Amino acid sequence: MNYSNNTEPFNFAIPMATQLQDIIYLVLYPISGVVAVLGNVFVCWVFIRNKLLHTPTNMMLLNLAVIDEVTGHLLIIMSVFYNTGDFVKFGKGFQVAVTFVFMSLLNLFVIGVDRLLTLTYPLKYMKISDKTKCIVFIASVWISGMFASYIVFYSGSSVVIIDCGVYVTTVSSMSVDIVIGVSIVFTIGIHAKVYFIASNQARRISESQVQGRKKHNINVKAIKTTLFVLGAFVVCYIPSLVYRYSSYTCSPLGGKHTADVFAVVFYISMSGSTVNPIIYSLRKKEFKKQILNIFNRCGLCRKHQASAEMSMSMSVTRTAIRED
Repeated sequence: MNYSNNTEPFNFAIPMATQLQDIIYLVLYPISGVVAVLGNVFVCWVFIRNKLLHTPTNMMLLNLAVIDEVTGHLLIIMSVFYNTGDFVKFGKGFQVAVTFVFMSLLNLFVIGVDRLLTLTYPLKYMKISDKTKCIVFIASVWISGMFASYIVFYSGSSVVIIDCGVYVTTVSSMSVDIVIGVSIVFTIGIHAKVYFIASNQARRISESQVQGRKKHNINVKAIKTTLFVLGAFVVCYIPSLVYRYSSYTCSPLGGKHTADVFAVVFYISMSGSTVNPIIYSLRKKEFKKQILNIFNRCGLCRKHQASAEMSMSMSVTRTAIRED
């Protein structure tokens, strides 16, 4: 088993594409990309038009929707590059897509930190303006994500090529994978702690304080929604992390068919951008209301169109009868 460092930016090549890879890159990538773009545009639209949702945490969820939307566009662009056989640009698109997936994790981590500070130091933390919090949090996510991308893909020693004899597999350095794994564990730990603190505070509310209890119930529900989003991210991302860990022992998942497994696990990790709008629509009342409004408007449009067509047909019939 030979290891070698690649001093050039990571190049992605598909010398022999299989039917499974064609299905993933040509069919599933654009479908997931379109769903992610439309779904996250809807999420951004709801957050922006509803002023009651303009809180630091919700602004971070809005930032997460923007990140997922960019990921959706990248899936479509990568499918086009694959279709044209431009695998160099496909590899560059893959790098950027991985960067935005990592930024999603950073965004969820920052949301957990924001809620933990809100629950632990409510008086001191409330003194900081919401605008300042949003700017600091969002800027930290984008700057950290871009910096991490530079280290991973352009540091000169971040890519390892493993010669397993029968096949060659290319993975990022183990230190990077360890950092990502540890970041996932820390993010889960922070959100779990936030949930337990909020739950304990809700239990301490007296049953006579109806308004206070209702408010805490809403906060706990919002925290649960974020936990669902984090859980979806972990479920989508863990397979690719397990795949990369297995590659270092020269026994990657799939063996000789490691390229197919690679295509599957990384599609799963990137398709997580399509899940969040579904979670919001099922968990948040504001999104349910907007969906119902859209369906109601479509229904009213159809009713108006049907009534107009009926009125037109009646007028034509009356005209014909008069002429007779």
